[in-house]
Amino acid sequence: MVKDKKDSETDLEILRNIEANPKLTQRQIAKKLGMSLGKTNYLIQALLKRGLVKVNNFRTSDNKLGYLYLLTPEGIEAKKQGAFVFWNHPMWGSQAPDGIARLDEMHKEFIEKGLLHGIEIVNTNTYSEEAFNIALENNLALIGTSDVHNLIEWDYDASKNEHRPITLVFAKERNEESIKEALFARRTVVVFKDKLMGKSENLIPLLESIMSISSNGYTKGTQILKMEIKNNSSANIVLQNLSDVNFSNNDDLITIPKNGKINLQVKTLENLKRLNLKFKVLNALTAPKENPIVEFSIKT
Repeated sequence: MVKDKKDSETDLEILRNIEANPKLTQRQIAKKLGMSLGKTNYLIQALLKRGLVKVNNFRTSDNKLGYLYLLTPEGIEAKKQGAFVFWNHPMWGSQAPDGIARLDEMHKEFIEKGLLHGIEIVNTNTYSEEAFNIALENNLALIGTSDVHNLIEWDYDASKNEHRPITLVFAKERNEESIKEALFARRTVVVFKDKLMGKSENLIPLLESIMSISSNGYTKGTQILKMEIKNNSSANIVLQNLSDVNFSNNDDLITIPKNGKINLQVKTLENLKRLNLKFKVLNALTAPKENPIVEFSIKT
């Protein structure tokens, strides 16, 4: 059995074999790919549901029931390109005069057949809450693009720290195959005007990786803990304190500068060995109008 390949890669091998010989039976396909018959049946049924192949019954010369698998036009193109397809400009005035991204029957069919994999939620200076919701409800990758047609500097002033929207892709390795795998697995986060937008499972680990908290111990003779929060990213991080403690040198709204740090003096009321902190990240979204929560536990 093939154990080191993802189902999506095996799908392509099945499609290649069917195109080469549409009269292959499931048993013959299983043998060619070194898989169990049960696994092969499972993958072919999934391809049928997605509309990438269709099946006709026929009688073989020895009067045994067999199957004829035929690739649909969509299946042929998907196989040839191995393409990651995303819907661009769903909120564009020419497509949506009211600026509201909506699924029509074509998009629903593409999603059902596995032919649509992502959707733009950000383009240049526009953001669509509705597209964000469509992505979450239909398991589409979140995409942010700039759609720049001229010189980048004409639209974005680097001297003012302006930058194009970015799609962060969380690939396991630095190669084309790994990037493609990450896109199909929907492991993306969008950067837009120093805001981060992504599904919880992608965004929260990113936030936890770019922020670090350390203790510098208690001020002598007090219950005031000296604490430092670092931000290892190119954008400010804006936090709202949700912890049971507050600070003697800051209110509950905290901005950690890009590639910088902030020192806080925490009023713990008693000397603790460990402190648990909870923050809402105000310039990040896991869904429209929903900010992620990050938690840290530090040894004092």
